[in-house]
Parts: sequence; structure tokens; C-alpha cells
Amino acid sequence: MFNRALNGSLPAQIRVAECYEHGTGGATRSEILAVLSYSIAAGNGDAGAQFRVGEMYASELPGLVKIDKAQAREWFESAIKLGHDDAHGALEELIKQPDNQEVGGNHCPFNPPFCRLRA
Repeated sequence: MFNRALNGSLPAQIRVAECYEHGTGGATRSEILAVLSYSIAAGNGDAGAQFRVGEMYASELPGLVKIDKAQAREWFESAIKLGHDDAHGALEELIKQPDNQEVGGNHCPFNPPFCRLRA
């Protein structure tokens, strides 16, 4: 699976991200590797990964990365264009929140991506 992800398989990239996020499939739980894996899949056009990255940018992991509503909005809009239904509600919630408030509470288990790998 990891080799397929490295070779560009989008389903494998998503699976790797999930493995790192939850510490399953032989992967040790790693917030940084989960973020990177979701970011790669999002940059490769996966709507679910774009939604997930938007959620990450809408939340904060203290001491590492702050909320970036502009990036969250871009990722949610990208996911919407690809037909991700949950991204509509997330974008609406994002727009309603003051700039210094997390969107929907701290529902994201890890911090926003430290890099953007957008196509």
C-alpha cells in the first residue's frame, strides 16, 4: 500500500493518510505524516482529502499551526467543486465564525498541513 501511494495511487494515498491518522494498517499514529498524506491526496484531486485538509485548516493544534480560514475556505471550495456534500456545511460554518475562533470546535485530531501540495 505504501509503495502504491508513493507511485501515485490516489486510493492508496487516502488509505495511508487514514492509517497514519488512526495508527492502523501497520503504521504508527503520526499527525505530521497524516497531514502530509492527506495534503498530497488533496493536491492530487481527491474531494474527501480536500475536505479533510479544509477541516485541518479550520482547526488548530496549539504550538504548531494556527487556524488559516483562507486556506480552509479554498480547500472546502475545491471539495465542493468535486461534489463533496459535507464541504457545503463546513464552508457555511467557516464563514459564520469570527476570525479567532475554531470552526466547529476542535473536531480535527491533528493540525493543519504544514505545506501545500496543490496541483
